[in-house]
Amino acid sequence: MMRSQCVKIRHFQGVAMKNSMLKDRTEALLRERPVHMTYKRIYEETGIPEGWLKQFSRGSMRAPDVCRVEALYVFLAKKPLFE
Repeated sequence: MMRSQCVKIRHFQGVAMKNSMLKDRTEALLRERPVHMTYKRIYEETGIPEGWLKQFSRGSMRAPDVCRVEALYVFLAKKPLFE
């Protein structure tokens, strides 16, 4: 099971990712994922709750957790954020 290695820094928690290329690309990957890649399966592999995934895919989050966005990107893109 893949879990995020992101370290949470209190100072940056809650900072909005309004104009984030990572957020936009990850939202697109989630919307365009294969049919067999359900929210439940993503949860089982990443630990990211299904409710969070649904809200994120709708774009209804003002400030999504950057650690979750990064973990989701890595999982969906099947490559590290930085190579």
